[in-house]
Amino acid sequence: VENSNAFVFDSIENGFQPLPSYVFDYNNVIHISTGRWFTLYVTDANRVYRYGTAPFLGPQYPNREVVQCRDKEIISSAGGYSHAFFLTKDNCVLSIGCNRDGQCGLGRKTKDVKTLNVVPSEYFNDREIKSIKSGAHHTLFATSDNFVYSCGRNDDQELGRDDRSDSTIPAPVLGIHNECKVLDLACGYKHSVVLREDGVFVAGLNTSGQLGLSDVPVSTGRFVKLATQIKSISCGFFNSVVQTIDGNLYGSKLISKSDRNTMSDMDYRNVLGYSCSGHKMLVIDMSGRMFIDGEILPYKCPKEMVFNKNREHEIEIVSTEDAWYCLRKNIKPIVKNHFVKFETIIKSFSFCDIQINTFI
Repeated sequence: VENSNAFVFDSIENGFQPLPSYVFDYNNVIHISTGRWFTLYVTDANRVYRYGTAPFLGPQYPNREVVQCRDKEIISSAGGYSHAFFLTKDNCVLSIGCNRDGQCGLGRKTKDVKTLNVVPSEYFNDREIKSIKSGAHHTLFATSDNFVYSCGRNDDQELGRDDRSDSTIPAPVLGIHNECKVLDLACGYKHSVVLREDGVFVAGLNTSGQLGLSDVPVSTGRFVKLATQIKSISCGFFNSVVQTIDGNLYGSKLISKSDRNTMSDMDYRNVLGYSCSGHKMLVIDMSGRMFIDGEILPYKCPKEMVFNKNREHEIEIVSTEDAWYCLRKNIKPIVKNHFVKFETIIKSFSFCDIQINTFI
C-alpha cells in the first residue's frame, strides 16, 4: 500500500513513521492541525479524519473519519484543548466541543457543543477567513483583508483586549488593522502571536518569556520589531520560536535581541522544519537530522519526508502535547485508479471493509 504524504512521530525509539494512504481512503492530506491529545487531517477530498482522544467529535469509527464533517467541503481545521474549528470552501466557520469559556465563538457559554455549529459571518463583519489557530481555550482568526479576530478565555489577556473578560463571539484584536499583511498566526496555552510583514504582535501570558518581552508578566498586546524579516512562527505551551528569512531560529526570550539561539551542533542556518510541542521543540535540518531541544536524535527522518533533489515539495510540522506530525506539501496526487490484467478469467470479486486487501 502506497504511503500517504503524512507522517507521525510519537516515540523516540521509532522516529517519524509514514501513515499508509488507506488511512485517508487513498486521498492526499492537505492540512493538519492538533489539539492537546488529538490530530485532525483534512484531505483533498474535503474529508476530515482524526486520531487521538477527542470524544466531542463523535464515535471513533473504524476509518477515523469525522462523519459530522462529511459533505461540508472542509479545507482546514484548528484544534484546541477540547474544541475544534473547521473552515469550508464557501467561507463558513464551524465549531464544536467544550464551550465553557465561549471558545466556540457562538455568542454563548455552554458546557459542551456536541454538533457542528456555524459561527455567524456577521461576527467577522462578513469578511473572508483565511486562517484559524486555537490555543488551549481561545482562538485567533485572520481575514483575507488582514484583520485578526479572537474569542474564548481571556484570563491573561491572550485575546489582545484591554480587559480580562472572556469573549463568546469573535471580535477584532486591538491594535491590528489592515494596513499591513498578516502572514501567520500561532497560539500557546495562554498566549497569542500574530506574524505580520512589519513585525510580530504578541499578547497574553509572559511568565516564561514566551512573548519575548522581559518587562511584563502579561501583555494586552504589543508589537515587537525585528531587524530581520520573520518567515514563520510556532508556539508551545509556554514557549515561542520564530524563523527568519535567512533561516535562523530564535527562541522566545531572544525574539527582540540580536543573540542567536545556537542549538548544539545543529546547522541552524539550514532548517527544513520545526515545531514547538507542549514543552519541547523539534528541529529538522536540511540533511534530515533531527533535534529535540538541541539534542541530536540517533536517526534521520525518512528520506521521502525531506527535500528531494529538485525541492519539489516543502514540509509543515505541527504537534500535540507530546507528539509531532509532518505534512509533505506540493506533491502529486495519489493515483487512485489502476487497471490490472489477469491470465485467468475472473468470475467474481469482493472488497473487505477496511480497504486494505482485495480478494478475488
